Amino acid sequence: AATVTATKACTLYTVDREDFMSLLGGNLDVVRENSYMHIISAIPTLSTLSQDELQRMVKSFQQHTFAPKEAVIRQGDVGDKFYIISRGTAQVMLSTNTNNTVVTTLKTGDYFGEMALLSEEKRTASIVAADTGEPLV
Repeated sequence: AATVTATKACTLYTVDREDFMSLLGGNLDVVRENSYMHIISAIPTLSTLSQDELQRMVKSFQQHTFAPKEAVIRQGDVGDKFYIISRGTAQVMLSTNTNNTVVTTLKTGDYFGEMALLSEEKRTASIVAADTGEPLV
């Protein structure tokens, strides 16, 4: 989130959420797909895919929402999904016998889960939706 402050006099045009969504109508899926294409085009693991293959991947995406502190994946589980954060943040946690350590925080545009799919190894870390008030999608 950001605060926008005018540094000199300005005129702004606005559209409220209801009108914006109404105007997008059937194009909302196209807007989302373009946003996802922009994100996945920058992922090194996917750089060898053609535009057609990337578009097929985007069309196969399903939206999942996670509440703050909800586990998205658990360390040691078998990997069956690849994730891209479209909104919100998540923490990467490593577990030992004695504690859980937050290694890093992921944000919009970050991705995870691809290594378990490529190697068929179990998840090497847990990912938990952060306590930000925004869902991880």
